[in-house]
Amino acid sequence: MKNLKVLILMVFSIFILVSCGGGDSKVKTIDFIISDDSLEGGAMAKAVERYNNSQDEIKINLIELPYDSVRAKVKTMVAGGKAPALMRTSNIDEFETVLADLSDTVNPADFTDKMEENLMDGKFLGVPLNLTVNGLIYNKTLFDKAGVKVPDSQDNIWTWDEFVQALNTVKEKNSLKYGMVMDFSQNRYQTMLYQFGGRIFDENGDIVVDQPDSIRTLDYFIKLHKDKVMPDDVWLGGEDASNLFKTGTIPAYYSGSWKINEYKNDIKDFEWGIAYMPKEKNRSSIAGGNFLVAFTKSPDLEEAKKFIKWFYQDENYKQYCEDGAYISGKLSVHPSYAYGQEFFDILDNEIVNTPELSPNDKKMIKKYKAAGNMMRDYIVYAIQGERTPVQAMTELKEKWSELKK
Repeated sequence: MKNLKVLILMVFSIFILVSCGGGDSKVKTIDFIISDDSLEGGAMAKAVERYNNSQDEIKINLIELPYDSVRAKVKTMVAGGKAPALMRTSNIDEFETVLADLSDTVNPADFTDKMEENLMDGKFLGVPLNLTVNGLIYNKTLFDKAGVKVPDSQDNIWTWDEFVQALNTVKEKNSLKYGMVMDFSQNRYQTMLYQFGGRIFDENGDIVVDQPDSIRTLDYFIKLHKDKVMPDDVWLGGEDASNLFKTGTIPAYYSGSWKINEYKNDIKDFEWGIAYMPKEKNRSSIAGGNFLVAFTKSPDLEEAKKFIKWFYQDENYKQYCEDGAYISGKLSVHPSYAYGQEFFDILDNEIVNTPELSPNDKKMIKKYKAAGNMMRDYIVYAIQGERTPVQAMTELKEKWSELKK
């Protein structure tokens, strides 16, 4: 009798399990590789949790790796025939041949056109995930003490000469040695290059750094060092520009949107903010950031596309941007930030006013990376006086031409 009761209970349990869909037997788990999510507030982990709870067919397994490990790990997985379903990356060019065209999943026209390295051979290989934007961070405490007000509207933005004059006033009134710092980065210098009307490539992909606007940019950059507006220590000595700004002795810093979250917690001794960058021929920033990609060789491609469709619904993507304090890559999504809303508004305005010079250069992403790093080296030669600006940029063009052969 006892055995009969056990048998009946087992049969009943199996009936309940089958009638409910077999427990988790229908759930398909797919891998999503990402880096630094914990450091950035876990915005993607929160989005994945919401997605997993919203349906019972697909479970996203979020794998967080150190930033320096992601590319090597995924390349190994792809080579071994075990590509993940999804990845967050800023290096689309390295995976171009194995990425899925996502133009059948989301509408490319819904997203910013300032990050064109994701458009290759007519394929939409990555959906803009979170934008980074170059901008001007300033020490509001020092500016206020000097009685200098930064432009409060896009209608009264400083020229570069007006900006330098303002920096010199802040320097003098506060007895400071320097007026600004800029990261040792071709990306930051190129923001200035585009503002002066220069560029790296023309529309045919030929390098044009020896043109007058590019030479004038370098002339001006050297003068900033000679006149002690900028210290030599960053571009010539390897000093960290951010650390210098955080000392409270540097009025302005050319960096980017990623510093907002960092400085919110790190800077306690003075008030800081985001100001409009100066202009010359143009207003310009540079849009960088990450893309959401899927792999053609993954057996979970269709499930990956379902997640992408869900993720980029306006309400879901907006929540992600707000959780991570990210700039939206989708034109219809305008996040409301718990901190620094006015800063993000200025950076949004900067990228809207960025000319096609920058996206055109980034469209040629493989050339862009190599040429950009080389350009930084030749800028150093010019600052040191080893070459004139014309010599530096002419030699850079010649070296680049040799690499193309």
